[in-house]
Amino acid sequence: MEVELYKKIKKNTMEAFKELSQKYLKQSWYIAWQCTLDSSCAVPLLQNCWSKTIDKISSSKSAPKENFMAMLSEEILRNYKLDVFKEDIFSTVEEPKVEDRFSFFSDCLRDMDKDLRIVWLVTSFGELTTNGVANALGLPSDKAKSLINKSSSKWTELSKKATKIRGAQYVKLSVEFTASDGSGLDAITVPQAVFNAVEHEHRKRAINESGERKEIKKMSTPRPRKRSKKKTIKYIIVAAIAVIAIILLIIFVPRLLRYIKGDEEEVTSITTYSVEEVTYDTIDTTISGSGTLSPIKSTTITAPYTESEVQTTTQVGDDNQQITQQSYTSSESVDYEVIEVNVAAGDEINEDDVIAVIEDEDGEETEIAADYDGIVLEVAVIEGDDISSGSEIAMIMSEDGFELSLSIDELDVLEIEQGQEATVTVDALSEEYTGEVTSVSYNGTSNGSSASYQITVSINYAEDIYPAMSASAEIVIESSEEGLIVPVNAVNTSGDDSYVYIAPSDAESGDEYGEDELTLSDLTKVTVDTDTTDGTNIIIESDEIEEGDLVIVTTVTSTLTGSSDDDASGFGGMMGGGGMDFSNMGDMDFSNMPQGGGMRGEGGQ
Repeated sequence: MEVELYKKIKKNTMEAFKELSQKYLKQSWYIAWQCTLDSSCAVPLLQNCWSKTIDKISSSKSAPKENFMAMLSEEILRNYKLDVFKEDIFSTVEEPKVEDRFSFFSDCLRDMDKDLRIVWLVTSFGELTTNGVANALGLPSDKAKSLINKSSSKWTELSKKATKIRGAQYVKLSVEFTASDGSGLDAITVPQAVFNAVEHEHRKRAINESGERKEIKKMSTPRPRKRSKKKTIKYIIVAAIAVIAIILLIIFVPRLLRYIKGDEEEVTSITTYSVEEVTYDTIDTTISGSGTLSPIKSTTITAPYTESEVQTTTQVGDDNQQITQQSYTSSESVDYEVIEVNVAAGDEINEDDVIAVIEDEDGEETEIAADYDGIVLEVAVIEGDDISSGSEIAMIMSEDGFELSLSIDELDVLEIEQGQEATVTVDALSEEYTGEVTSVSYNGTSNGSSASYQITVSINYAEDIYPAMSASAEIVIESSEEGLIVPVNAVNTSGDDSYVYIAPSDAESGDEYGEDELTLSDLTKVTVDTDTTDGTNIIIESDEIEEGDLVIVTTVTSTLTGSSDDDASGFGGMMGGGGMDFSNMGDMDFSNMPQGGGMRGEGGQ
């Protein structure tokens, strides 16, 4: 983060809000809305995470290494499940809309699994790194990287299905839409209610910091003379109008003078370059999902009922054949005492091993034995317990393995068949396990706009895997031919042509250059054909490039330039809807004033 911006945030100035909102509010509003698909949830989520990010920066002793957008994205990823609560006041806020040529990208996001969608959003638009994802979700770096790759692969798969555009044109649109400077979201207009909600947090800090908002102290003596309620309201309204007039003068006069002098702020782009090596490999198209592991076979062992008595009756039919019928008497519950327990949870057992011994009221003992070889999952009793028929004694599982139930979108289910190989990653462990698709549901569940289908993936038993552990499965449905692979951001487009820049002869993989340290026009430019992409990497074809060559990857970030004075013009000249908090002024409550009047209380968040 820039030191100057860090200082402004530390001072709780409104100029900091102006700068942050100009640079990041469009991207963050798009992320929050796509994350929840509901304005009444998206606005509070953005407001809370924005506030937490400001708190984190304010409490830092030095400027953080990450920029504000990355820190905000980490908060959204960390809190979107915890802090998504509804505020109906925002239910009518319009969703963010991108340019028409990008609309199919936004539409396909809605079809993604929610967890993958938010990871893709914060890494594509939120500038969040692998380490940031790992920190937010409490995952090892390799797990976070795998999750990012899955989200990119899923987005590419869905977006390709959503359009007939292919090849260089698709790559060009995809690169433009996810441009790191946020230009792909330039068409988005941030609703005033969203702006006000986020601004409200900054304004509270600025007012509290400057001491402009003070608690009204009660006076004991001398006792003031009472005024009529109508006069009190009249005085307060006059005072409020005067305050607003002064604020407007303070805000707009300096801005008008700066405009006349041509000193208005503007957003500029900063470009950096890195060097990456061309590799030779395949790119896989995958379908993935997550869930919890359960044993393929498990049994709950309970205390028995009395044995049913069988009654047999014989009748002679019309054709002189005898017809035998059996009926059963009702089973009766029995009270038992547990007199012996021979196993503990986690023990291996064999078929017919005695798990426990129980005794009925007549002193008759019954041995409770295992039906098959396996593992004891839990033991529900101890010696001396009084139990009755049907009470759980223990639960056991076989060593047949575990299964994972996944919900698959209707667009993907036709690509999956029984017997397909799957790679299963158990979140709590560092190993991957090879599994197999064992069932595919034919009966789907519809949510009104799309349907989903359950599939089951099975893996072999392993000692370190416990039932109910979280896991994810990835199924490769298509692999590209082997080819030359480069990062997507290494490919540039001009019209229908795609090309890459070859790194300088003295460059090494991993080198980085500032904007003024490298001139692209001095480099070798090679035209390429593009093929399969997973959203992160792309296969290219060219007779002039081979494995091991070094190419330039371009990264664009934005920054604000212009005036930096720390006066009241920091309100940004964007009063429309106001956001000033007058709810504690005198005895009058302005919290229900219509928006646009410049006065809004706490209830107007």
